[in-house]
Amino acid sequence: MAGAFPWIVVSVAVALIVLGAVFIIMAKRKKGVASEPDYRTFFYMGLVWVLFGAPMMFLHRFEFNALFAMGVIFLVMGAANRKKWKKKELTKRQKKVQYVSVAVGVAVLLLLSAYMLLRP
Repeated sequence: MAGAFPWIVVSVAVALIVLGAVFIIMAKRKKGVASEPDYRTFFYMGLVWVLFGAPMMFLHRFEFNALFAMGVIFLVMGAANRKKWKKKELTKRQKKVQYVSVAVGVAVLLLLSAYMLLRP
């Protein structure tokens, strides 16, 4: 019975998040504030999840299947709506922050991969 407790907690947390998201979407639609999603962000998010989820799926007894599957879904959804991608003009400061964020993300990914591969 003790093994079921974490799954119950996770299930309740997921249910609360889904209900909160539905409530927020309904409230925005009622106000007329709902806007078109940024499909470019979906594409990039899917790309990162696929690139991270694929090796982790095989290294860790298929515990990361959901991450890989959601990455594929976001990737396909973003690529299918490529014509609706929003154009963004970035300032020099935003570009620097973007480059630093990508560099830090790549470094963390490499360190995490090295840790996973080299641990006993």
